[in-house]
Amino acid sequence: MVSGKYARFGADSIREDLLECNGREISRNYAKKLSDFVGAIAQCYETEWEYDIPEFDRPVRSITLGLDGTCMLMHKDGWREAMCGSIAFYDNQGERLHTIYCSATPEYGKEKFKDKFAREIKRVKEKFPDVLYIGLADGAKDNWTFLKKYTKRLLLDFYHAREYISKVALAIFGRDKKSRDAWVDDWSNRLKHKQGTAGRFLKELQSQRANLDRKNFIERDEEIRKVIGYYKNYKSKMCYAYHTNNNLPIGSGVTEAACKTLVKQRMCISGSRWKDDGASCVLALRTLKLTTGRWQQFWGYVMRHGCTLS
Repeated sequence: MVSGKYARFGADSIREDLLECNGREISRNYAKKLSDFVGAIAQCYETEWEYDIPEFDRPVRSITLGLDGTCMLMHKDGWREAMCGSIAFYDNQGERLHTIYCSATPEYGKEKFKDKFAREIKRVKEKFPDVLYIGLADGAKDNWTFLKKYTKRLLLDFYHAREYISKVALAIFGRDKKSRDAWVDDWSNRLKHKQGTAGRFLKELQSQRANLDRKNFIERDEEIRKVIGYYKNYKSKMCYAYHTNNNLPIGSGVTEAACKTLVKQRMCISGSRWKDDGASCVLALRTLKLTTGRWQQFWGYVMRHGCTLS
């Protein structure tokens, strides 16, 4: 009970909640130490205790793999990037059936996170070897290097691609909001529903760049060139029309939500500064709580095997 609450709240909130709801008074230090111990067990046995994937009532058609980072405040190093990963299961209609979450505290090189995430992916692939695996991310080069090893297809998050359409529209149309919004909606709809739109959009940008008037030319031209470079780099990862027509996912919102729910909601509450050991324990608890079914399975393992730390 205490460690489950600590995964969501700070120690002071746990004390108040237990006293108010259960009539039990514990110290702040006890709540933290007890929860750290449970989190340490979860980490100690994460390579040995394999958690079951739920049995689905519909076939799994596709599985997306995504990873992203978000910052948290460390005790000595200031704001550093913690990593989050997601493995999302989808049916034939594109409905999400289940999500496995993974996380790690800030580190140089991200090797701890990558090893942990790779183990999760390997276990999923053993059970679902013939499913389409899609790497969905927001554009960071290191993400693609990792995802390429485990997926048949890489896809840039659609909403990041659409965001660049909005950015360049401002450079092209300036304060003409009506023309700007119509242009953004038109090209966003084409990108999502018509194959080959990324290439046609590049030609559109070249044409718009050639016809720029002289007002704030340098700044506007620079913005258009940035978006042209972006679309050239990721054109091969923009097959949104095929995915949309075949009920396959096009957005990395699951992973971005993981950054908020796994890290931000707990690790960035007011006044929080973390040491690595304490942060690792909390993230281990949160990962178990947020991945449906794992919290119960974890305690099942504890009941059977005990709580010895090796």
